[in-house]
This record gives sequence, C-alpha cells and structure tokens, in this order.
Amino acid sequence: GSSIKAGNNGINIDGTSKDIEAEAIEVQSGAVVEGGNSGIYIGGGKEIDTQITISGSVTGGTAGIVNEGVIG
Repeated sequence: GSSIKAGNNGINIDGTSKDIEAEAIEVQSGAVVEGGNSGIYIGGGKEIDTQITISGSVTGGTAGIVNEGVIG
C-alpha cells in the first residue's frame, strides 16, 4: 500500500559521479512508483546490476522504466 510519486522520476538513478549500488529494487504488490517522466529512470552512462522485481505498479508519462544506461 506504499507509494512513491514524483514530478519527474519516481526512482532516479542519475545525477551523480558515484557508482550506484543496490541489493535489489522491489515494488511489492499494492505498492505504486509513479513519475511524470518515468517510474524508474536509469540515466545515460549509469549501470545497475541488480534484480528488479515488480509486483505492484510502476508508471510514468513516457514509460514505467526508462533505461538510457545499462541494466544487467
């Protein structure tokens, strides 16, 4: 039942010169991640190497997930 709502990107993986480290991204059943552009955004030159599990809702004006970087 929890939610993340943002004007641009709900989860924003961008805007820092440091590496992004996460054990996982999990959107559980009933949870909502929403952004004006995307629910989850991975910026150009960024890399995330973790499991992404979505059982809830991830939405955005452009797409649920926008990947301009690398997932994998």
